[in-house]
Amino acid sequence: MLLVLTAATSDVLAFIRRTTFPLSVYRRSAARVWPIVRQQVNRRISRFGVPLHEINIYRRYTTEMLKAFRTETGEPLAAALELCLRKWANLGLAPALLPQSTPAATNCPGAGPSQRRRSPVPG
Repeated sequence: MLLVLTAATSDVLAFIRRTTFPLSVYRRSAARVWPIVRQQVNRRISRFGVPLHEINIYRRYTTEMLKAFRTETGEPLAAALELCLRKWANLGLAPALLPQSTPAATNCPGAGPSQRRRSPVPG
């Protein structure tokens, strides 16, 4: 299945490819960002009407996206995000909902350099 990226998603990926500094999600550490992202993802999942048995799958998708932000920058980050998006769409998640569940979709163009190079992984 060929996933056609939306213009907004393509713009975000292009921004990430041009960026040489580490991006943080909502300019916070990984430990602080997960509760914010989880809340937004849960709202979008509810609005979209995702069946109960698929909710954790969308959460795994979001977790994979956040991990890419912790471990990559620039072109490798853009490639990891695009691969994640295509992988989960091919696994059967709704292509229309995936870009909406991505922390980068609403955050990257205004994102600044991270305060720390690596954020601690919540344990």
